Amino acid sequence: TPRARDAMARRKPPAPNVKKFGAPLYASAWIDDRVALVAGGGGKKSSGIPNRVMQASFDSVELTEPLASVHTDETAPQVLCAHPHGAELLVA
Repeated sequence: TPRARDAMARRKPPAPNVKKFGAPLYASAWIDDRVALVAGGGGKKSSGIPNRVMQASFDSVELTEPLASVHTDETAPQVLCAHPHGAELLVA
């Protein structure tokens, strides 16, 4: 409809520092000043959205697309906690 087209035309494009990872995100943790982990997913439902922990790099302006990911089967991660020295990570 013309009204819907007008509404879509008025939408602002996302800011350059906004990143979508293709899943609802529930947790994040910084490993150091350049590496971030984000976690989330579709849960136990058959939504087709995988549950996973993803690693992205930060270049002082924006996060990259996921560089690596680990699937968590039927459980969507809700908590990420990184050790201050970056050697250990708790996923719950």
